[in-house]
Amino acid sequence: MFEAVNRLALIISPKQPLSNWIKEVAPEKYLEAFNGSDSGTVYLVQEFNYTDDVEKFLKKFYKIIFETELATWCVDEACWPQKRDWHIFEEWFDVKFQSRVLDLGKGKINK
Repeated sequence: MFEAVNRLALIISPKQPLSNWIKEVAPEKYLEAFNGSDSGTVYLVQEFNYTDDVEKFLKKFYKIIFETELATWCVDEACWPQKRDWHIFEEWFDVKFQSRVLDLGKGKINK
């Protein structure tokens, strides 16, 4: 039996505008990441009533998530889009929550 983790999985995947930006600023990373392998990020977040509070949660954390995702591809902030508001976040990222998170690993989880 696998152990459940008391977290929600927030799954962030690129939409076309982000993919286009990555291709422009980091073409070598783009080819590596988008060749059919994984191209998203999973964030483990505190449990909450995600059916009611998703937008509230995302609006609280979208800026740090946006910047973390940009930094994954390009650390030079001068290359980042100037406008990084809620509307652009919604255009650039596909967001999904998964409430059932199970730990298949052995041993302690390190942070």
